[in-house]
Amino acid sequence: MNDFNILHSILESLSIPTWCIEFSDPVDLNGSDEEVIRQIFHNDSHWKLCNKAMAQLYQIPGHMDLNKQPVYMNFPGSLENQDFVQELIDSYFSLDDVLSIDSSHDGHPIYVLNTVRAHIEAGKLYRFWGTARDVTQDRKNLEILRQRETEMRGVLSSVPDVILVVDNKLILLGANPAFETELGLKIDDWLGKEVTEIIDLKVYTSPKRKSKPVAVNRFVAPVSCAHGVVREFEGSLASHASEGNSDGFVIVLRPLVIEEY
Repeated sequence: MNDFNILHSILESLSIPTWCIEFSDPVDLNGSDEEVIRQIFHNDSHWKLCNKAMAQLYQIPGHMDLNKQPVYMNFPGSLENQDFVQELIDSYFSLDDVLSIDSSHDGHPIYVLNTVRAHIEAGKLYRFWGTARDVTQDRKNLEILRQRETEMRGVLSSVPDVILVVDNKLILLGANPAFETELGLKIDDWLGKEVTEIIDLKVYTSPKRKSKPVAVNRFVAPVSCAHGVVREFEGSLASHASEGNSDGFVIVLRPLVIEEY
């Protein structure tokens, strides 16, 4: 058994997807980055020594050999992959955990984290190779979270009550637009500052009570607004906690309405 067959057998036995793109027409790395990127996607190239795990990642049917498929079918020259190659150029083709967006056999996008190395000789790229990790589900989960965050921001923006999120030291972490419209204060001016100058919350967040989640359904307190104006607000406060430890508090404030008889 020659060295090539030994290497092929070793790679085939691995559960980690491995790949190699070899250029019949080596890429000249002496040109501009744009020209290098163009050559990587247009020079004649082919897969080599891609193992079964890599074929499974691309969902290649069992009767087909990934190494005989056109490279562009699974590694298209999209803008995202041009950015991927730019990162490789910047690192001289030696980089860990760099993202590419590949295509499965049926054309669906696959988000892949690659560890990449290369054979470069006399300013020419002959081949680059690496290992791959499918992070498609992670990306989908992240997109879902981002969508939910956007939806939640939309909901909070529509709430007329003032909503503040603070940490255990009562440092403002965030607020909804009503903070500005009702109090006349700029959120950016108060982020990272203690809110006790606006409202005294220490009576509800004393050290004795921090060890347990705090929930105060209703209180009335003076709130310092813009231009030295002090207004009475109804408020509620609750801790947001993990594993029983309070990480901070969410405060909801509503202008106090005094009913006249």
